[in-house]
Amino acid sequence: MSAEEPSPKRQRRGAGEVKRLPMVRKEVHKFGGSSCATPDSIRMVTSIIKDTYKRLKNGTSCPITVCVSAMGKTTDGLIECTELAAEQLDYVPKVEVIRQRHLVVINELVPEKERPRVIAELEEKLSELAQILSGISALKEASPRVRARILTFGERMSASIIAEVLKKDIPDTDWCDARHIIKTNAEYLSAEVDVPTTNALARKFFSERNSTLFITTGFISSHGEGVKETTVLGRGGSDYSASLLGAALASQLILIWTDVDGVFTADPRKVANPVRIPEMTFLEAMELSFFGAKVIYAPTMGPAMANNIPMQIKSTFLPNGEGTSISNKTSAQTKGWSVRGITSISNVCIVVLEGCGMVGVAGVSGRLFTTLNHERINVILISQASSEHSICMAVDPARAEDAKRAIDKEFEAEIKKKHIDGVTLKHNCAIIACVGEGMVSSVGVLGRLTSSLAKNMINIVSVAQGSSEMNISVVIKSEDENRALITLHETFFEEKTKVLYVFVAGAGRVAAAVLNILAKTAKEWEEKQALRVCLVGVCSSKKHIWNLHGIPLDAALDQLKAQSTSSKPAKFVEQVAATAFAHTYFIDCSSATDFAPSYEALIGKGVNVITCNKASAACPMGLYNQLLSMSGSVHRPSYLCRTALDATLPILPVLRSFTSVSNCISSVELSMSCTLSFVFAQMHSGMAFSEACKLAKQKGLCESDERGDFSGADFQRRMLLIARAAGLSMDLGDIAMPKGLFIAADCPLNAVDKSLKAHDRQLAAQVAAAKASGKTLRCIGVIDVASSSARIEVQ
Repeated sequence: MSAEEPSPKRQRRGAGEVKRLPMVRKEVHKFGGSSCATPDSIRMVTSIIKDTYKRLKNGTSCPITVCVSAMGKTTDGLIECTELAAEQLDYVPKVEVIRQRHLVVINELVPEKERPRVIAELEEKLSELAQILSGISALKEASPRVRARILTFGERMSASIIAEVLKKDIPDTDWCDARHIIKTNAEYLSAEVDVPTTNALARKFFSERNSTLFITTGFISSHGEGVKETTVLGRGGSDYSASLLGAALASQLILIWTDVDGVFTADPRKVANPVRIPEMTFLEAMELSFFGAKVIYAPTMGPAMANNIPMQIKSTFLPNGEGTSISNKTSAQTKGWSVRGITSISNVCIVVLEGCGMVGVAGVSGRLFTTLNHERINVILISQASSEHSICMAVDPARAEDAKRAIDKEFEAEIKKKHIDGVTLKHNCAIIACVGEGMVSSVGVLGRLTSSLAKNMINIVSVAQGSSEMNISVVIKSEDENRALITLHETFFEEKTKVLYVFVAGAGRVAAAVLNILAKTAKEWEEKQALRVCLVGVCSSKKHIWNLHGIPLDAALDQLKAQSTSSKPAKFVEQVAATAFAHTYFIDCSSATDFAPSYEALIGKGVNVITCNKASAACPMGLYNQLLSMSGSVHRPSYLCRTALDATLPILPVLRSFTSVSNCISSVELSMSCTLSFVFAQMHSGMAFSEACKLAKQKGLCESDERGDFSGADFQRRMLLIARAAGLSMDLGDIAMPKGLFIAADCPLNAVDKSLKAHDRQLAAQVAAAKASGKTLRCIGVIDVASSSARIEVQ
């Protein structure tokens, strides 16, 4: 018996009102599109159904009913076909993709004997779809009524095929077109359910067929008698269908099978280590859903909550996992959680109405929200100043201008009199919501939330808290959304072990040494100091690698080398700034100046910048002062450049401390280049200058680009860092260079040796003169603090 047409005419006559049974089906199971996407995933679906059926089977009655979505990507494909047809473009290839997706499942899973019949049924449905699309193309438009009808094909095809796959093991299996059961109003694409009628039809239909396992279509419904007036339930409609059936059939449990093992404390795509929530209440789940959590949608919980039927969210791909249980009560194991989850709405616009004329005036809020209601503009969040001077609301950006026009018109008289300033729009905002019934009895949740955001340089635009104290919502800039989620997740769920998120710029010897040190010390840090190192990104001048969950420290450079996709350093820095986490460290191990211009932006986003790059550390004085002023104080990130000078020797901090106490430094003389010190020592032993330079290069004493050493640029940068630490305000151009010693900084690499040889005779004469007077020739830097001058000279 096919249940595609369970019309009232086929039901027993004279049965009268169906008496509500204590339980018509023990459990209702719903499988989403990702669970029905491929032959392998459908195998897992049917395995779960068969195991549950056998476990609960008792007598002749079927213990469960199953609700399914369209196969993965089919609904999107149907929408694309509709749009193409309306524009009179070729939709046939898209239909063929849908056809092939279903044929693959039939040919792989349906018994060979039944395949011709099942394929014929599929072709019949696709032929009907083609006729509708042809009509759309002829008319060049698709009404909501027609669009709803097209959307039914995905669920109808998947339900019928999955039922055929199950018949081999459970012969009394059929599929049910839910349009004959779930009745709604005439809102075709987002219908409102007629619950009493739906309950009566569902109870009657399943009671009269109590031995049959039905695979029921999710998402689709109808208005009036029969299926001519097709409607759909909107976003999350398949989950809602399952909840409606569970309530109608007085089930003991509703299981929603998806591609994640329950509800997590944050979106796993945005937060690296979310925690599975074992149990939560319906109210908490509804709050999380409203503020963006996509595992389950708010309308789904209504029927289950009203009938006190627990729900469970589980993964099709991890059937033995515990998942998340949702009910009207929460057990003791999660009562200690003040915050149950953190979620976000990514793109909202804040509408602000303010003015002194609003203070103490009755009816302003009423007029405001009546106006928005008249324009059918949904308000996501509301916040009002206690002085009544301003009201701000979050709305969909697509309706923001409509909201502004409507409000300006409503308050036109007050705006003209300057009693109200008018409407201001703040675009590119996001809402972060912390949800949990435990916040009612917990002190300091809001304080921890705002303090955590402040420490990570995230500004709050607006704050709102529900009267139930179950959620606290903050509005921030969209660019800070990911950082805020990660920061708050660490604050409320990861306090035992803090994660240090590390980004490394550079792929040479210094970067390798830094990564090696981190690899050797990471385990000790985690065990003794509860600090875990997570290397998220590594960048060279030509490409980068990125993994939110962490890159192995001992394999990072090998992975970078194997990366085939090219990218620029600026792109890497943009990613770091956009996703900067709490306790983030950007370590510049490069030798170029690619990253220095980005230091200010990174520190502004709460990133600690550590550089051993002299070229970057010797940035213009204005930027240098700005970096120091932005960093180092309480709740601010650090700018650390001490390793840019003579490894880890604390020369710069010591000089700064002397300068801060008193002006006790009058001058500094130094030899800051081990390369040049080695070269001059070899010259004193009789070696030519050019040969000594070549030997220094062979011994690894030079920079990766030796021109930095032999042009004096490296020495000059070191002197600049010391001069600034001694309290002088100067740039590279203020340091005098000796004539006739160094090669040009822009000397071609293939001409370096020739340029060095040009200095051999002159320097040999100077060495000889020094020897004759019993002295040694050296390259020295002199900083005269009193006269605010600096120079490099040969003595």
